[in-house]
Amino acid sequence: MTRPTPDQVDRTNPANKHFTWKNYLSAEGTGAHEFGHSAGLDHITGTPNLMQGGGEREHDNKTVTAGQIETIYKAFKAGQLNQREEMLDDFMGKR
Repeated sequence: MTRPTPDQVDRTNPANKHFTWKNYLSAEGTGAHEFGHSAGLDHITGTPNLMQGGGEREHDNKTVTAGQIETIYKAFKAGQLNQREEMLDDFMGKR
């Protein structure tokens, strides 16, 4: 079962006060975000993007940049998709 959308919650319940479209992250968006990690993408801070951390990403943003697509392509060509983070860090020159 998927999480209800902000339109589906009881608005009279004070516990749902912060359950807004701004703060909503769908299962699809979260899955795409986690898939981004397996494709070699790190968290991004500040720039609205799919790869922002869950506490920062708003409006279920699923934006991916050309640079992120290039990173995924490079990891794919090197056979490094879906590897442990340490291996990806080595590949991306982060260690």
